[in-house]
Amino acid sequence: MPKLTLDNRLVEEAFFEGQCLTGIAAPAVPDYRFCWMLNHYLGMRFERCPDLDVVLRPTPGRQPLPAGGLFAPLPQKPSSRIFFPVYRHENRDSGLSVLLYGNRCAADRLIKEVKGVDFFMLLPDNPFMPELERIKTCDRLQGVLWMKEIDLQAIPSKAALIL
Repeated sequence: MPKLTLDNRLVEEAFFEGQCLTGIAAPAVPDYRFCWMLNHYLGMRFERCPDLDVVLRPTPGRQPLPAGGLFAPLPQKPSSRIFFPVYRHENRDSGLSVLLYGNRCAADRLIKEVKGVDFFMLLPDNPFMPELERIKTCDRLQGVLWMKEIDLQAIPSKAALIL
């Protein structure tokens, strides 16, 4: 009997079809505060979706022993999982969703290839979604340094964004 395998390329193509990815740099703004600013100033309705959070296991690495004597604190065991929050804004008329991914959790990044990005926004490539014009102005919010469109083909680890 032949062995069946899942072709991840087809899953990636189906998930990212008709989508564009925007990177946002806001290093001093926590994710919940950024969503509040989007909701308050731009009239969006982003809500946290804990069931959509991206959960990864930390990469194993050797922790250096702390310097000190007998009573020095012991190194903390790394968490078994790392959570990256996901927020969703859904257009009530069209049913299209905008997803906002937090790209940082402690010292780890969800997508490491794109430097300096604190949030990723996955937007439908649909000109009839009125929120898109408001979203393009989010780089004017306090604490946001810049935002730019990111080529999905240039990110090898984009599969981490698939929900």
